[in-house]
Amino acid sequence: MRRAVLLTLLMCISLSIYAQETILETGKYAPGITEQYHVLKSDPKIKHGIYQAFLNKKTVIASGMYNQGKKSGTWHFYNSAGKAIQHYNFDTNKPLYLVNDELPPNRVQYEFLPKPLDTDSLNLPIKIGGVLYGYAPYINKFKVKTKAEYVEGSLFGILQILVSPAGRLAECKLLIHAKIWKDNQWLPDVIDSYVLNSELLSEDDKLFVPGTVNKQAVPSTIFIYCSIKATGHIAI
Repeated sequence: MRRAVLLTLLMCISLSIYAQETILETGKYAPGITEQYHVLKSDPKIKHGIYQAFLNKKTVIASGMYNQGKKSGTWHFYNSAGKAIQHYNFDTNKPLYLVNDELPPNRVQYEFLPKPLDTDSLNLPIKIGGVLYGYAPYINKFKVKTKAEYVEGSLFGILQILVSPAGRLAECKLLIHAKIWKDNQWLPDVIDSYVLNSELLSEDDKLFVPGTVNKQAVPSTIFIYCSIKATGHIAI
């Protein structure tokens, strides 16, 4: 009897702690992506409760819960068609379901260290949150200083993302390419580069599932083709 009363009391205390008064907020997560979330009424800087992100204000691309400013429990991520691509448990830091990033082969490449053999079994590194939601914090941080002699369309970028064996962002660099007259022909060449300050990202933004060679986690690099807009912003 005493044990039952004690368990009931503990459950009531837990519920009272979690069920704090919150306020619904909306905001812009990235171009074309809006977010809807709750914050503590006592401290509007702390997210607490249900969170959702929408593509073009209608397609859910991320959903989950915040607990005192931290992602909690299982989050769900979707592609632009609304198809589930990831389920990730932030309490255990383990994926429950994953598919490879939905970028076409001509827009993404991968490298592993050391270079694997043709007979090796490979698993590609995967960004938690997927392409739309997961890479948005990276893309938002870059703005290219375009030059007058390079018209829109003649420039393109390559995001070079180094992932550690622990599944963390090690470095993110943006290489800017332009067509340069070289060896009697127009060839793409690197004309500028930018390194992302990782301190501008949250710890959750740095999460990856590491690449593996023969089921052994290894350092890997993701190369993603990016277009450059007239404003200097980039897009995958």
